[in-house]
Amino acid sequence: MTINTKENDPKTFLNQLVLEQYNSKQGQEFYRKVMGDDGHNIHYGLYNNINDSIHEAAQKIIYHMSQLAQEKGINLKGAKVLDLGSGNGGAAHYLSKTFDCFVTCVNLCPEQNQVNLQRAEELGVSDKINVVECDFETLPESWQESFDLVWSEEAFCHAKNRQNLFTQIARILKEGGVLVFSDIMCGEGELSKESKLSSFSDRNAILDLAKPSDYLKYSQASCLKNITYQDFSHHLSINFTKMIQQIDANYGEMLEKGVSADYLHQFRKSLSDRLVATDSGCFCWGCLAMNKGYKEIAYPLHAMILGKSIIELTPQKMTELSLAHLGKLVKSDSEYSEVQNDQSNLGSNSILGTNEEKSGLSTDVMSICWEGGIVSASNMALNCVYQNVAFGDRHNSIYIEWFNYHSKSPQKFSATGKKLLYVLAPAGEHLEPHDFVALISDGQQDVIINPGVWHTVPIPLDNEAEVLSPTQLADDITVNNYLASEKNSWLKIILA
Repeated sequence: MTINTKENDPKTFLNQLVLEQYNSKQGQEFYRKVMGDDGHNIHYGLYNNINDSIHEAAQKIIYHMSQLAQEKGINLKGAKVLDLGSGNGGAAHYLSKTFDCFVTCVNLCPEQNQVNLQRAEELGVSDKINVVECDFETLPESWQESFDLVWSEEAFCHAKNRQNLFTQIARILKEGGVLVFSDIMCGEGELSKESKLSSFSDRNAILDLAKPSDYLKYSQASCLKNITYQDFSHHLSINFTKMIQQIDANYGEMLEKGVSADYLHQFRKSLSDRLVATDSGCFCWGCLAMNKGYKEIAYPLHAMILGKSIIELTPQKMTELSLAHLGKLVKSDSEYSEVQNDQSNLGSNSILGTNEEKSGLSTDVMSICWEGGIVSASNMALNCVYQNVAFGDRHNSIYIEWFNYHSKSPQKFSATGKKLLYVLAPAGEHLEPHDFVALISDGQQDVIINPGVWHTVPIPLDNEAEVLSPTQLADDITVNNYLASEKNSWLKIILA
């Protein structure tokens, strides 16, 4: 007999842990009382204040996610929805009853699925709820482009291969369809080490936790676009505190219904440890929403550049000298502050002057992705999506015609350890194609671009997705320039 272990069969091993966590009699009773508050929602919630009930908070996040899905352009009226990791069906019941939509629930746990169907019958929406008992990482081939909306709450943390999961989601979504999900994640910083995550992993069926930047990378690599990330981490402490209160208030009742004292003791201790880890930035919780892109007519590159002047550039190594008055290489945030206050570095462009302006600095995630020879990016710090910013050809050259600059503050790009191509031109309103230089950073130092300096997004040279952490003023003014339309020119970067 073969025993399924984390090493020899991680997928089956993880599924067994999920069943043990949610489908066992002990697990069902615990989550019904502690996280569900005697309701059908087993997930975190949004709290206006500590006096909100768990049930109220859970309903608020469902409402919020449904609104976010509609903001992405989906018409929920009569929509076909797929709920991955649907649990007891709380969200599916809300969506079907509120929007008259049809929800297919994918869930591994038979007992939860039975509760889902029974509650749907009670609510009069059983004709709109379909339950498929399977692993959500293995979706039927027949579901190709079948759903308007894919929905999930705190389930992707249980996935073994998240990139494969996102690839499948992109496959089953219709063109223009929406993915909206919430999940608990680990923070982006150094504090998010495996030892600190143990307070979650020791009580939950997970192999690891993703970071927000991981989900952005998975999304971009799966051709999902128009990505929004909303950070609700400040609600986590309340959620964990509420769960501890539920354990204390219902301890005797849960013992009578078969939940062991050791189980309750260990879970309570784990939740207390999570509170400490959350305060140190180890955990984060948030919601992401995005669209599956429409199929675009792939115009050949030669058709776009036909009749345009081609300005060829050979990249140089990025150094302090080659950057000159365009920017600076730095090793720490303190050096970034020095650049902010060094007016001589910035020519006539003023930068952060008042403390009020400085407080508006934003650091977030920028994901940059190659797709079919085309570079696109999203900058969450500025809530901007940049599509078709660079094009590659078969001869190892990159063509660019779009650039922008930020008028108020320098923009810092964090070191990634990988080579990135920067294409820049000096500040000035009268931009000429011959003003540009192409520089390749070795990825060992942060790169600061001075305000007013024309630039495109940093371009990965390995044709893979890359995630950076840019810093700039969140309300900075951005000015765009399209060389093809304004100067009848394209830049051609010739790579060795």
